[in-house]
Amino acid sequence: MHILFILGLGLAQQVGQRARHRFVPSTRNRIERFWAEVNLCVNLPVKLMLVSMEQLNILDVGNVHHIGAVQSLLKPVMQHALDMLKDTYNSHYVRSSRGHGGRPNQLWHQYPHPGGNPTLPQGYDAVAEYESANPGKTVTRRPAWVAERDPISNDQAKRLTRHQAILNIWGPDATRVWPDIQHNSGRALFIPAFLEFLRHT
Repeated sequence: MHILFILGLGLAQQVGQRARHRFVPSTRNRIERFWAEVNLCVNLPVKLMLVSMEQLNILDVGNVHHIGAVQSLLKPVMQHALDMLKDTYNSHYVRSSRGHGGRPNQLWHQYPHPGGNPTLPQGYDAVAEYESANPGKTVTRRPAWVAERDPISNDQAKRLTRHQAILNIWGPDATRVWPDIQHNSGRALFIPAFLEFLRHT
């Protein structure tokens, strides 16, 4: 799925090359239907692993250190899984009611939006754009003092030790962890890294 499909009206007006994307019922909206793929292919294996960790009394969802460890470890792994899903979707054949089916990557180039395929302008500020388009609404920003109160990130030496310990388990490439989560509930790589992370919090 290309990010340009979900550009907001504010950016479209700023770029001046295309109108807003057409709104259709959710039953016809490919982006809405794609959430089921995200849930099935990415979220479900992670949820099953976390439930398994809770049942084994490894994970305590009421413990801030446990939640911080899960969040820190899962972010790069889930990003890899989402990237794989995106690449797979954009490479597979799709049918079209307009008679020109094909692979999204090819269709993107063969049938571009008539207004062009804009990119984000240099220095584009999404927060300022949102706030200018929605008078009276402000985007909540994380205050500077949050990092100081975060028990997971407030000690540089512990962070470095934790990082090295996880590298010793995962290696330099976190993408190895995704098959472990999918097929082994994280027992070979994720859970050992989680326990090692907790040793250095």
